[in-house]
Amino acid sequence: MRSLVEHGMLDSYAAAQLDVPTAWADAMRRPTRRRDRLVDRSYLGVVRRPVTEELAYLRLLDGWGNRWRYARGYFATDPDYASQHGRSGLRAQARYVVSKLRSGPR
Repeated sequence: MRSLVEHGMLDSYAAAQLDVPTAWADAMRRPTRRRDRLVDRSYLGVVRRPVTEELAYLRLLDGWGNRWRYARGYFATDPDYASQHGRSGLRAQARYVVSKLRSGPR
């Protein structure tokens, strides 16, 4: 999440046409290898990447049980969802998620 805060702060200072304090700029300089690439790719790109955003969020959840419950929610459909989207069941939802992964960013 540090990348998001840094990016937001730098954007705010740039919009206000102010110089970032030197101490802050020095603290934000760090090697690329130490950045959270998943968060950077998810939220800081020009193109939205919803699946990558979900993976970044999923990684932040505490414990495998919470992660499993959250991911399982993508494959559960209620009657309203099924009638609205024309698909229901685990297999249909799995196909949909896979198609979204293959289609790339939008």
